[in-house]
Amino acid sequence: MQIMLDLKRVKALFDDCIDLAVEERQTYLKQSGCSEEEQHEVLRLLAHLDSTKTIHLAGHAQQVIGQHIRELGQQLQPGQLLGPYRIIKEIGAGGMGVVFLAERADGQYEQTVAIKLAPGFSAADDLQHFSTERQLLAKLQHPHIAMLLDGGITDDQRPYLVMEYVEGQNLTDYCASNQLSQDQKLELFLRVCDAVSYAHQRLIIHCDLKAENILVNREGVVKLLDFGTSRVLQHGQDDTDVARIMAMTLSCASPEQILGEPTTTATDVYGLGALLYQLLTERSPHAVDRDMMAATLESICRDKPRAPSDYQRRISKDLDNITLKALEKLPLDRYQSAADLARDIKRYLRGQAVSATQATPLYLLGKLLKRHPLAAVLTSALAISMTTGLVVTNRLNQTLTQQRNDLVISGQEAKRQANAAMRVTKLLMDVFSGASPENAKGRTINVDDLLAQAIETTRNSLHEEPKVKAQLLSSLAKVSGLIGKPKDAYELQLEAIALDERLGDPNPEQGTRALADLAKYYDRAGSLDNAWQTIEQAELQLRPNENSELAIDITFRKGQIKLAYGKPVEAAEYFQKAFNNWRLLENKDIEQGIRIQSRLAISYYDQANFDAAVNLNREIVKQKLAYFGEQHPSTLNSYKDLGQGLMRLSKMQDARDVLEKTYQLSKRIYSLQHPEYQFTARLYSSLLRRMGHYSRAIDIMTEAINAGSQEAVSSARLLSDRGYLYHIVGMTDKAFEDLNQAAPLFTANLPDTSSIAFWARSLYGELLVYQGRKEEGMALIEKIRSMNAQQYGEDDYGVGGAYERLAKIAVKERRFDDAKENIFKARAIFDRFFKRSEGTQLSLDQVEIDLAFAKQDWPDALNKLEAYHARMSEIYPERVPILAYIESELGEARFMTGDTSGIELMRSSLSEVKGEVPEDSGLYLQMQDRANRLN
Repeated sequence: MQIMLDLKRVKALFDDCIDLAVEERQTYLKQSGCSEEEQHEVLRLLAHLDSTKTIHLAGHAQQVIGQHIRELGQQLQPGQLLGPYRIIKEIGAGGMGVVFLAERADGQYEQTVAIKLAPGFSAADDLQHFSTERQLLAKLQHPHIAMLLDGGITDDQRPYLVMEYVEGQNLTDYCASNQLSQDQKLELFLRVCDAVSYAHQRLIIHCDLKAENILVNREGVVKLLDFGTSRVLQHGQDDTDVARIMAMTLSCASPEQILGEPTTTATDVYGLGALLYQLLTERSPHAVDRDMMAATLESICRDKPRAPSDYQRRISKDLDNITLKALEKLPLDRYQSAADLARDIKRYLRGQAVSATQATPLYLLGKLLKRHPLAAVLTSALAISMTTGLVVTNRLNQTLTQQRNDLVISGQEAKRQANAAMRVTKLLMDVFSGASPENAKGRTINVDDLLAQAIETTRNSLHEEPKVKAQLLSSLAKVSGLIGKPKDAYELQLEAIALDERLGDPNPEQGTRALADLAKYYDRAGSLDNAWQTIEQAELQLRPNENSELAIDITFRKGQIKLAYGKPVEAAEYFQKAFNNWRLLENKDIEQGIRIQSRLAISYYDQANFDAAVNLNREIVKQKLAYFGEQHPSTLNSYKDLGQGLMRLSKMQDARDVLEKTYQLSKRIYSLQHPEYQFTARLYSSLLRRMGHYSRAIDIMTEAINAGSQEAVSSARLLSDRGYLYHIVGMTDKAFEDLNQAAPLFTANLPDTSSIAFWARSLYGELLVYQGRKEEGMALIEKIRSMNAQQYGEDDYGVGGAYERLAKIAVKERRFDDAKENIFKARAIFDRFFKRSEGTQLSLDQVEIDLAFAKQDWPDALNKLEAYHARMSEIYPERVPILAYIESELGEARFMTGDTSGIELMRSSLSEVKGEVPEDSGLYLQMQDRANRLN
């Protein structure tokens, strides 16, 4: 029978002996009257203390002894009960507790579990950490993460966790004992990445990824264990240096963990890199010498590991690059997420190019040749096109056509022909997918000529193999969509569908998917009626009550089209339905779920429910940062949505932080013609406009307009936004020129009732009035107001915008009573939707000020300007040009009411806006006139 020790007595004796010479300790203990068992335990702890003195870390000895004292207080005996569980034996121990094998003992059912018990000598912080672990585990329900089953408190108030018991070997032992090949090891590693990525999506990082925390059972199922050192991403860290270093496993610890810097998902990426290194080489990336701790820690933070292939020659350069990228010293230099790392591993296993290796033409060509030996001749021809500046002669075109035909018909039986066709299709997708922003990662890849050549060659060949031709056309449609050419995409998809229909395609799901893709291309090209008819046709082909990824995607696509029609309430209903159905799927596509939530947030925004939009977008950004990383296009899209909502809530400092970063990243990742870049440019320009940086905003719009776009609606929006900027700064002719170009683009590509164009068309009506076409302009404004009211009600904020526009016109025409009446109507509506600090309300404030100036009611103008300036100063605590524009007017109002301080205000405000507004603009000339009129 084991004798239970008085732990307080042991701790007191240990403290008394710690400063005594070694030869004096035993004498002291004998004289203390302690038992032989207590004497033995104190001497054992002291001996352990002596063995650790070569580690030069302040306070480390107390840390180690504290750990051993704890171990004495966490002993349970076989047969002892904890709730309904009977202890069988101890199976593991660590800094935050001991683990026992146990079985269900209440007779309800048979079950073997693992029980993790908190130490007996636990500080309050330790118990809080244990409680946190339980909360973390409760969030994690994943096939490759050990599941939390139960929990409770012992009689001596120690918490315990009841975990799924995994009977198996740790990851490296399993690989060794089963003599797994390199590819088999990588497949297991991918399951670990999947589990880590899942945890990251729930804002949890593991912080101690090592082989011992990953078990593989007899069936080969991977289970990730021990979230005891995990962190929740929003929370800070306050571990002491000693506790932090002793809690981690140095063989897989990242530099930021060693240095005590904040841990992020990049910390787990490093841990995965260390694990991958061990799987490939059977050694750690850095040698750990506990007797030379300082040198070990310095090496981890400074020295680059040797390439895995230095130890195992069979390891490829791609695997070297993948592993070393995950192990980069700076978190920003690593993969941005566990999912990105896994994506590269998958590409390696498929023989595709990986992002960790520089994508030179020779490298890409080698990859293609290895994957497609039957298509070597075709690949060579494509490579020649890429590396010679795409100079393709007629003779090469004829040769390419003949070679592809020869490839398709080289097999005599149908199976071989089908295999060859799939190889060609996959080859083309591999070549062109490098142009997508997800893969290009900021590199400029111009494939327009190559894509055009591939389309022409495919259309002019394969007449005897229509099935192959249809597959190629569909693949080329996807590529066209990826690089921002939706019109080309839907034309190619229509050709592919027509070929399949003539063949009587026996695969109904493939046909339904083809229609869904066609609807997507129509939507992106602005052909909304065609998009809606096509998606409804796709929906009719689904099975009754089908709930699949395809069915959810069709529901989602219907919401997208409704959003494009300007019907955000209906769109939100489709998005919510799609999200509810997505949550019911057993094997969820995380990206699909994020995509649905993102569009739901946009529909909230379009309903003016800005608080809901911002709150949802904050959550979406967290999910995308964990899943994709910061520089992924999908993350950038949510940054844009978040920034737009923050602007609506007048949180301009936050909006500027988000949108400035988003604009710069977007410009690196996308081409200037890409619709996503152009939307980002419009949004960032809008922010600059709100702040008064008019020249910069105009330059950004001009750059995007000059780049061109295949999307007519996108071009029209760019022109409208620049036209509005010209209008604000008093360059009316330029404003009218832009809106005059935008108007027919909207008319030709959007239904008359689409609210997407309401604002721009109403602005065009205002400019028509100023151009002397008053009857035509007023009719257009009224038409837009009426359609807005029919769709959303007479009290919709779009209707309020029409009243504001009518008030502006009335001010210019000196119809003061009409101006006042329309201002009143607009304000009554705006007050229902917006706070007084929101941009729409502030715009109406300016109209009221313009009215007071036009009437020369200087006291009223001064009162309104003082209130307006105060409101804007709260929104912009840092100095921005918009305040100077207001102060120019404020200076005039003060001067006209007898306050001579207004003179200096008019002059100082003029000098402040130099370079911020075109000097030939009406706004600048008016400010200049104010400043100089008294000279």
